[in-house]
Amino acid sequence: MTLSFPIEEVQVALTNKRPSIKKPIHQTDWFGINQEEFYLDIPEVGCFYAKDGNKVSVFPYPEASKESLYLYLHGSVYGAILHQRKIMPLHGSSFVWQNQGILLCGESGAGKSSLTTAFCQDGSKFVSDDVSPILFEENSPQVWALSSRIKLWKDSLKQLEQSSENLSRILPDQAKFYFPMPEPSGNKQPLHHILMLEVSPVKQVQFQPLESSKKFEALRNEIYRWEFLQGMPETEAAYLPQLLHLAESTTITKVLRPRDIPILEMKDVLERWFIENFT
Repeated sequence: MTLSFPIEEVQVALTNKRPSIKKPIHQTDWFGINQEEFYLDIPEVGCFYAKDGNKVSVFPYPEASKESLYLYLHGSVYGAILHQRKIMPLHGSSFVWQNQGILLCGESGAGKSSLTTAFCQDGSKFVSDDVSPILFEENSPQVWALSSRIKLWKDSLKQLEQSSENLSRILPDQAKFYFPMPEPSGNKQPLHHILMLEVSPVKQVQFQPLESSKKFEALRNEIYRWEFLQGMPETEAAYLPQLLHLAESTTITKVLRPRDIPILEMKDVLERWFIENFT
């Protein structure tokens, strides 16, 4: 079995020995972590180990599928590797709309992936799904384009007029699938705007630009697998100036959306707002 990883230079190997770490600073029932090491144990999938930002080993359980291993390698393990490298990952999906780098953040179900797909089907450039690594070049925030697939529920695929027939199911008991996107360039795409999507009892979409005093906390809450930082004091300290600079360098807007608004209707609302505010 060959296992891929978003960052090419990271070494990924299968192991026949269940990994662990001796001195975790923070530990739960499913993961343990210190500044250099991380392990993750997922029932019926496998046990994963990451070290020094460049090595990953995987102990798969017999019932594990390649898709389920991929899910955690490209999710929590990827997040741990980025934290070890002190590259801040935000929990969001991103794309480039008319030369404007857009990052959609929010809780699961807020529409990050489906809206990103809708924009990319209409000519926008895909950058990332779910995990968006933030880098800084010449004081400009950038998103590292490493994602090659996007995760979509069957209902979302239907709304986007896409079939799930030939797609890989992420987990056997879920109607959620990997939808292929253009191969990642590995380039860094400038980030200009961050939208915090939130499902709300509102009747129509509302936009609420965040004041400077609220930007930091909003961004801090969007760090992917922020709970890992409880065992990584050096990384948490390194993220402080990154968060401050990101808050100063981008516009951040809370977007309240009705729960049942169709994907394409929501996309059109966002695009009209982009035209009014970003052009």
